[in-house]
Amino acid sequence: MATNQMAVIPPQTAAKVSPIQDARGCDAITVSADNLAGAEIVQLLVIAGSTPKQVTDIYGTVINLTAVISSVALEGGAQYQFSKPVTAGPCGVYVSVKNG
Repeated sequence: MATNQMAVIPPQTAAKVSPIQDARGCDAITVSADNLAGAEIVQLLVIAGSTPKQVTDIYGTVINLTAVISSVALEGGAQYQFSKPVTAGPCGVYVSVKNG
């Protein structure tokens, strides 16, 4: 199993949307964020056609990164994008790719 981690949004307080992350050739990816506080969230978006839509679980519940849930595994075979708001402290968003 090979994994690597990269910052798709470097730590910053400004609002930022990541470039599209192509996970179509991956088994899975893990997305994580550091330094979220209070009600701050990072939106997880899946690209459906050319339209970003919020990632949901099998019950239709929207999945976001939060101060409590700072890491989520997402299936490969899709394209993703991540959106962070203005944050109190510098928050980064990271992706680890899993193959094999």
